[in-house]
Amino acid sequence: MSTTPPPLRRLRGTALGRLIDLRYPSNRLAVGGAALAGAVTLSIGLLRDGGPSFGDAVRMGIGIFLAWAITRELAPDHNGAAAAAMVLAAPLAAVAVPAAGMLVVTLLALRAWAGTVGNHPSLFDFIAAVGVAAYAGSDAERWIPALTLAAGLQWHSPHRRAAAVTGLAMAVVGVGSAAIAGSAEAPNLSPTEIAVLAAMALTLAWVLPIRSIASKTDVRSLPISPERVGAAWIAGAAAAIGAALFAEVASAGPILAAGAAAAAVLSVERRRPDRAH
Repeated sequence: MSTTPPPLRRLRGTALGRLIDLRYPSNRLAVGGAALAGAVTLSIGLLRDGGPSFGDAVRMGIGIFLAWAITRELAPDHNGAAAAAMVLAAPLAAVAVPAAGMLVVTLLALRAWAGTVGNHPSLFDFIAAVGVAAYAGSDAERWIPALTLAAGLQWHSPHRRAAAVTGLAMAVVGVGSAAIAGSAEAPNLSPTEIAVLAAMALTLAWVLPIRSIASKTDVRSLPISPERVGAAWIAGAAAAIGAALFAEVASAGPILAAGAAAAAVLSVERRRPDRAH
């Protein structure tokens, strides 16, 4: 079999995007839970002076949904973990409204690393990544997720030249966007954030390496690589570190909720006597 990749122009689909098929109960739960969270937040804002705004309600709904979506990348075999992450993300979102933009970029980075969609990065993905860099450059908390996205596309694309050009374009556009937006404030970690990051490091040490994954990719039903999913865990942790350094770690609540829920189910799975070790 030839190892030469197909021409980039012939690549179909995307390695980063995924449609939500509402025929599946887990997908309906995700959409319904996100809509409910947004509606509750909006209701509180309408009933209380100085309460959440409409924009906060939208970001709340997006954040709850992304807690589910991020968990699906960290623990592809466990729908229950994704549902639990939505529940865990709600009280964290009450502390700080989720940073929806940063979370979306993080989800794209995790998909680039985990490879759960099943496609190679396409021309569409490379073009979209440059747009993501322009968007991410304007806010420091999005910088690290954008960097991990660029690294994931570079590392896993068979089209090395296109990936390298994309990475260079992302760097130029991202730096230009950051310069226009102004410099970021100096990183400042609170004791609580330091404790959260320490707990996250311990969680990574416990969870990694990922031992096995039974689920298949969306496209072509290919095996999902445990090593790539392990790399997605590291990318998610990097995004949370970026949030702590440049904003507040609570704004990355959906990432923390996803990690906690996924780590819990993986811990239970490892203790089952019928699992191979």
